[in-house]
Amino acid sequence: MNREQCLASMKAPGDERGTACYGVVQIAITSRCDLGTCSNCTQMIAYRKSEDMTRENARLAMESLAGYPGVVGIFGGNPCLHPDFAEISLDLAEVVEDQGKRGLWTNNINGHGAVINSVYGYYNINCHGNPAWTAEARRDVPCATVWGASDGANSANGGHSIHGGVMVAMEDLEPDESARYDMIADCDVNQRWSPAIVQINGRLVAYFCEVAASFAAIKRQGWRQGMPVAPGWWREPMESFGKQVDTYCHRCGVPFRLRGHQDDAATDDVSETWAPSAEARKRDHVIHHEIGGRATELTDYQKLRGE
Repeated sequence: MNREQCLASMKAPGDERGTACYGVVQIAITSRCDLGTCSNCTQMIAYRKSEDMTRENARLAMESLAGYPGVVGIFGGNPCLHPDFAEISLDLAEVVEDQGKRGLWTNNINGHGAVINSVYGYYNINCHGNPAWTAEARRDVPCATVWGASDGANSANGGHSIHGGVMVAMEDLEPDESARYDMIADCDVNQRWSPAIVQINGRLVAYFCEVAASFAAIKRQGWRQGMPVAPGWWREPMESFGKQVDTYCHRCGVPFRLRGHQDDAATDDVSETWAPSAEARKRDHVIHHEIGGRATELTDYQKLRGE
């Protein structure tokens, strides 16, 4: 597959992703996180400076999605750590009429149960095995399914997740560009996850992929590859995001679907391109010189992988 064929196979931000909610566009309102040491974090929080999106920018991001048929997600980091989380949530309720299309992705509701109950209708609450966070979320957001500590579908590993490697650059391990494009076209994040709006050094920008947005946020000038957040930006075809694909996809490991590590292991899988970053941040890491063990999905919330 070549670049043009790959772009034609990819999901643009406005395309349906085959889920019950049509699709999701995430608004990443903060890079703060109370799980900042997670293995292979897709938002690479350990490598980024802390930045909170302004309430004004968050509102502009919401308004830019007018007409979007899927869920408008509030995302982080942990968005519940944003100092204006309650106010941003109430703004979302004003801008997005359908409560079922107001989404929240968090690991710890951080005392915001009342506003979460009143505003949101779509949830991804993954407490990563923390019993206190699990108890609070189940008590205060009873309508949500909470991925929590030691029960239900993920009881086998105490509620933890297995995260595949993100910072394993495809171009380091797969010299065949055509093979890379084949894998990029089948990427979990592009086909089933979400694009994102982020604030980088005060600038509001959009990316076709939430992981590409987090790569951009590592660099002070990363906003340069972002699309301006104007009304209807999400209707643009994938060709409009081609430069983002060129800049980030070949330096990403998501399409490899590596086995990775349990979230609380605080260990990153990296390749030569990213090893200096891990060493500079004193992160525990494993350097990959070949693709190695593969899994069926990037992130496993159900059980310890046995593939």
